[in-house]
Amino acid sequence: MMRLAVAVVLLCAPAASRAEVDAGVAFDAQPAPSDLGVDAASSDAGTATDLGPPTDAAPAPPTAPPAADVDRGPPVLSARFTGVWGRIVDDKTGEPIIEAQVKVVSPPGIKKTALSNLDGWFKLKLPPGRYDLRVFYELYQGRRLVDVVIEPGTQQRIDVRLAADQKVVQEIVVQAKEDRRKSTVLLQERRKATTVRDALSAQEIARSPDSSANDAVKRIPSATVRDGRYVVIRGLGGRYSSTLLNGTYLPSPEPDEPAIPLDLFPTSLLANLTVQKSYGLEMPGNFAGGVMEIETNSYPSTFELKLQVRLEANSEATLRRMPTYTGGKSDFLGYDDGARALPRQVPSNAAVYDPPLNEAARGAIGARFNDTWDTRSRLGVPNLSLNGTVGGTRALRGGRKLGYLVGLSYSHRDEVREGEFGRGQLDGTRVVARETGRQRTGRELSQLGALANIGLHAGDHDVNLFTLYAHSGEKEAIEQSGFAQLDNTDFVARRLRFVQRDLSYTQLRGQHRFARAHGFELNWQGNAGVVLRNEPDTRDTYRLHVDEEYIFRNQAGNGERLFSTLRETSGGVGFDAHVPWKRFSLRFGGAVQMWSRRFDARRFRALVNDLTLVAQPANQLLQSGNYTSGAIDFREQTNQYDGYDAFQLIGGGYLSGELRLRQVRVIAGLRYEAAVQTLTPGSRYSIVTDKPIGTDRTDSNPIPAANVIWAINERMNLRAAYSYTVARPRLRELAPFAYFDFERRRSIAGNPRLETTTIHNADLRWEWFLRSGGVVAVSAFYKRFERPIEQVIISASDGAVSWENGTAADLVGAELEARSDFGFISRKVKALYAAANVSGIWSRTTIPMDKLGPTTSSTRALQGQSPYVVNLTFGYSSEKRGTEAALLYNVFGARILEVGLQGLPDVFEQPIHRLDLAVSQRVHKQVRLKLAATNLAYQRFEVRQADLIVQSFQPGISASLAVEWTPY
Repeated sequence: MMRLAVAVVLLCAPAASRAEVDAGVAFDAQPAPSDLGVDAASSDAGTATDLGPPTDAAPAPPTAPPAADVDRGPPVLSARFTGVWGRIVDDKTGEPIIEAQVKVVSPPGIKKTALSNLDGWFKLKLPPGRYDLRVFYELYQGRRLVDVVIEPGTQQRIDVRLAADQKVVQEIVVQAKEDRRKSTVLLQERRKATTVRDALSAQEIARSPDSSANDAVKRIPSATVRDGRYVVIRGLGGRYSSTLLNGTYLPSPEPDEPAIPLDLFPTSLLANLTVQKSYGLEMPGNFAGGVMEIETNSYPSTFELKLQVRLEANSEATLRRMPTYTGGKSDFLGYDDGARALPRQVPSNAAVYDPPLNEAARGAIGARFNDTWDTRSRLGVPNLSLNGTVGGTRALRGGRKLGYLVGLSYSHRDEVREGEFGRGQLDGTRVVARETGRQRTGRELSQLGALANIGLHAGDHDVNLFTLYAHSGEKEAIEQSGFAQLDNTDFVARRLRFVQRDLSYTQLRGQHRFARAHGFELNWQGNAGVVLRNEPDTRDTYRLHVDEEYIFRNQAGNGERLFSTLRETSGGVGFDAHVPWKRFSLRFGGAVQMWSRRFDARRFRALVNDLTLVAQPANQLLQSGNYTSGAIDFREQTNQYDGYDAFQLIGGGYLSGELRLRQVRVIAGLRYEAAVQTLTPGSRYSIVTDKPIGTDRTDSNPIPAANVIWAINERMNLRAAYSYTVARPRLRELAPFAYFDFERRRSIAGNPRLETTTIHNADLRWEWFLRSGGVVAVSAFYKRFERPIEQVIISASDGAVSWENGTAADLVGAELEARSDFGFISRKVKALYAAANVSGIWSRTTIPMDKLGPTTSSTRALQGQSPYVVNLTFGYSSEKRGTEAALLYNVFGARILEVGLQGLPDVFEQPIHRLDLAVSQRVHKQVRLKLAATNLAYQRFEVRQADLIVQSFQPGISASLAVEWTPY
């Protein structure tokens, strides 16, 4: 009877044209209801998803079958069932369709089909993953369901309406967006990826006590953090570990570092952190240790508002006395209000020097500067952070949607670092202390962040405009006291410093899929960024103990002020295209990225003429009256290397093909890149007229890469990869500008003669994706470096540091990763989970004979490479109870910070055993509390050179309380 009715309808109906529908939200994943009657309409909780024909209005609820047809209810699903279930009905009448087929069409290796029963109900058991399904029945238009994500332990309900078709079976494409902030979704992406990669989801970040990206990244296998803010991947940092933001390079606001400071990015603005460990041709060719990609939050599918406040106390800083100094009124925001600015009397086109200015004119200028030179003390206050995000999606005409997300963050923290320091020198074959002492540092850090993302979605086309502003201000007061071997007496030193960093970045991205062109895909992007770094009026004093008094002595670096500014603009465009065929697909693309930088520094010096005043305190000695009276001579001491212009342009294109042979995928191709680097040093305020050495170079490199993936089964992969990549020197490493590191009491300067490093990379990984949503992976890798760039000690007498090319180096490593919940033991302990990743890395490089000395080893590990990295996590997660708890442990092996040459031994950063705890509880459907504690093992930070302690301090134990309110 039903088929006869369908035939009548078909005789009267016109031929239908192909239609495409975008559901616009993720399919609902939830436990099956125990008792359902007829097909219910979707509620706010998403109990059903209607896949009806396109319409501007909200989809109507399915029509109930006639009363005579008694619905026997949905299929009975066991508690262990994972997969898809739902009901298939006629689009016009709402009558159930019997024996309609639900078939898996992708991935091609899974051949599973389900038939609907007498009431139209079906169920299809599937392992966790992402699938394309086809629903069809004779004389009806077929439907294709794209990107259906099955998460572990969930039953995905999908209700389908099929429309009658007179001539041909047509398909309607329904595309669903998955929640990429979940770890299970990232695991599925990792399983299908063409490269070896690891990722940390927003879900995992939320379970940890981490407040910014620099804390979170060390949870990734083989990833550690140097100096509290720079990522090191597989023991390789700096130029060997790049950072991308949403797929493009970020400019760095640090003039002395070839890496991006990750503390600029609070975790509230992050979606995921992904580390690419084998090379893909769509990435820039500057690759060795890996590429870390920061993915920022995107707009949610429904309206969402989140507010969070967080308070933190530290055992070494909170309510403890900390050194500071009188600065500006807006220091708490991280902005200098002009209290440290150069006086307007300072010439903008000439140096403050004789000639053309005489001593009286110079003294009048010196009297206009800020006359604060000594530290003072205050109580450290609890750390505070505030975060808020709001976003949603609005439906537009024609099935289009407009999404938006706005995020704001502010944080303020006090830090106190108290410990030892030392500087070594050679005494025959022994390293002896040149200076030793105690250091106390008070640091006030303020950060502001703002993010906005607007996206237009229209079927298979997406356009997103993303903009980010990140600001940080660091106010620092350092007190040192110790013994100077050269002067054979005690000394005291002070430094007052303020650094302001700003990053503005905007990116426009487009993603397009052309279903009628065999699934051709095109992605494109354009970006622009501005980095500003301002270090106004850094002040240094140094006093020696002579005749029972501490006296001010005229020597280099004493009574000196440093003003420096850096401005870098960047911009670029790029595209990637994917052309699929049956068993072969082609990818090609290209990108051009540009950086332009101007750096300027000015140095001013106070020289004491009246030696009867040298025993006065610094604030009294260096007051404005002594400049105007002539007791102090004020001069500029800027040199020719204290300013430079730099430009870098990298352009490249690639072509790769992917061949799919049953369970094997082979991806291979070639990228070609050309890089232009120019650096012209020179300062118009220099008192020396010598022409400085610059750099003008062009490098071109073919970069081949191949990745092979053998899908042993639907949950297990074996991967192999090879690539030949480069590591170009960064602009700062080429710049001959010298900067005095007060804490380590040594200078740092670039090297214009650096050469590009080339690297052979080989990777092998076996990975098993568990039904529980966990993973087990074993990896091995090998790297061969030609002309590796390392930071080295270039002067055995004063410890000055620069960068040099080595001859060659080899690196071999292995990684073991495992994580899962305990559901395989019993459903009663499924809420418990554990994760572990362990990395062992060995490297060797040889030192040229002309640079050896009595204590310098002829072979050593690469600079920055740790021999091991361990991460352990044990946790509890119950969505029903709203409880999350995690105990986390992290340690890395001793690594070389600076390479010792000319007889000096290497400088090593010692291991730190980090133990953290985080517990969160939902106390109301809109409110969540989170308690966290870090460094529970109370470990010290320590750097050693042989037996000499170069730097040591106690970061202390921190405890925090956060309240998150989600009213919508």
